[in-house]
Amino acid sequence: MFKLLKKKFEKFHENLSKFTSENDDLIAKLNESNKLVEKYKKLAENSCEKLKEFECLNMDLDAKLVLSNKLVDDLKCENESLKMHVKYLIAEPIAKNEENICCNYVVLLNFVPILLELATRTSREFELRANCLARLEVLSYSTPAVVTLQLPLHASHVCHSGNLQSRDPVERLP
Repeated sequence: MFKLLKKKFEKFHENLSKFTSENDDLIAKLNESNKLVEKYKKLAENSCEKLKEFECLNMDLDAKLVLSNKLVDDLKCENESLKMHVKYLIAEPIAKNEENICCNYVVLLNFVPILLELATRTSREFELRANCLARLEVLSYSTPAVVTLQLPLHASHVCHSGNLQSRDPVERLP
């Protein structure tokens, strides 16, 4: 009987060792999974912080978009105002003498190139014509002439030191 008890005790001890080693393995796996849980918790917290940062950036970008749209609208209004002012400036330049057409302003450079033709000039009266894109009429009854220009918004005229010039060569007609 003692032998039988000893055998059962050895078997029990063997099973207990198995359970202990399995228990140790399970504890190790549990510790490893706890470490992974902590790691994923930190990643989730970082993700939440990044999400909040992105939401703030998104709101900031939305505010900047609204502001830029307002600025674009303001610039469109300013552009229209400048277009009207340029049309006025083009329509009102004054010539200082018969030879030069003068103005006190620089006309915008981003105009369509126009080849100006100088038509015949009678005493105190002459006319400049542009090739179908613009019409420039200069009528002069006294030394300062009144200049009327009707140009599209892309003509290439520049006023340099009081002289209205074209980037293209000026032809004289007979």
